[in-house]
Amino acid sequence: MGERKNAANLTSDERQRFIGALLTLKRTVVPGHSLSVYDEFVAIHVGITELIGGPAAGIDGGHGGPAFLPWHREFLVRFERALQSVDSSVSIPYWNWIYGGSAQTTSLFQESYMGPPGSGGASGREILQGYFAENPNSFNPDGWKVSTQLHPFIPTPSLRTQALQRNSTLNPGALPSTDELNNAMNQDAFGQFRINLEGVHNGIHMWVAGHMGLMVSPIDPVFFMHHANIDRLWAIWQQDHAGAANYNPTGAGGYGHRIDDRMWPWDSGQSSPSSQLQSILPAFPSSDIRTPRDVLDIASLGYSYDNMTIPPPPPPPRDGH
Repeated sequence: MGERKNAANLTSDERQRFIGALLTLKRTVVPGHSLSVYDEFVAIHVGITELIGGPAAGIDGGHGGPAFLPWHREFLVRFERALQSVDSSVSIPYWNWIYGGSAQTTSLFQESYMGPPGSGGASGREILQGYFAENPNSFNPDGWKVSTQLHPFIPTPSLRTQALQRNSTLNPGALPSTDELNNAMNQDAFGQFRINLEGVHNGIHMWVAGHMGLMVSPIDPVFFMHHANIDRLWAIWQQDHAGAANYNPTGAGGYGHRIDDRMWPWDSGQSSPSSQLQSILPAFPSSDIRTPRDVLDIASLGYSYDNMTIPPPPPPPRDGH
């Protein structure tokens, strides 16, 4: 599938190709489907939290348990394949938020890249410029609209808009600290590693906030760059904790989280979400089955990362003495 690169280091051409593929998926509706290809991924992410039938009923198979990591890994692989169906050169870049307010973060939130903070509309948090603004503009003549078919799954009334929303102040100083991250990466037991890393992950979602703060979070394309970094961090941890023995050895989490459980929606129809959600989801063939065991090795999935280390943070500036 290719090499996933640091989003801050993409060339201008790589940025344009990535954004172009995003925009194409957003405006492409498969005949007979009601949502765009892009928004179907949003619906899938909602669905994993709302299973009501089958062995995974009542279980969030993608959050708050061991399968948080393998489920999102498979989810990103599927999304990356969709991007590559548009442009085979594209891979999902990762947002390296580890060092807070460095250029690794600030360079992303520009109108010519992933868009600025929210700054207008009734909530004061709507994105008004760039590719992901609601209204057509020089960057995106179609505009980036939140589908009204997703509104029933948005619990916050002020976020049931067609405009993408984020915090009005993206304060780099409030990002998770390197100490918090290192506390996760230094865990030898998978269970504690996953809990700590998912906690750091949650902090990033709430830092961006708006739609990123809800289960419809893939509405914001920054979601995929954030989760690519989470996946990279798991892959780094796996370098010293490789193999099935180091995934959920206690069998925690309920159905969908154990190593050979089928992960919805790649489960041959074993589990199901609400009928309201089913009406907007894509169909998956019965032969399309994925388990956590299937995704433990990124090399076998055909992709890699340009950097598989976490270097120490740069030293603080000298005070001249």
